[in-house]
Amino acid sequence: MSSKKVGIEEARKTLGDLVNEVRYTGAVVTLTRHGKPVARITPVEDTTDTPQQPQKEDAS
Repeated sequence: MSSKKVGIEEARKTLGDLVNEVRYTGAVVTLTRHGKPVARITPVEDTTDTPQQPQKEDAS
C-alpha cells in the first residue's frame, strides 16, 4: 500500500481523483495544511481500526 501527502488546497481541486486513487489502488492520502498532517483518506476496508463516534443517548 502506498502513501502520499497532498496539501488541502490541492485536495479541494482534485478530491474526486484522490478518492478514486484510494479506492482503486489502496493508497493512503494524508491531507496537509501548511505542511502538517490534518486528515487522512483511506480505503473503507482500512477503517476498522478507526474509533467510532459515540452514539448520542436518547433524552426520553
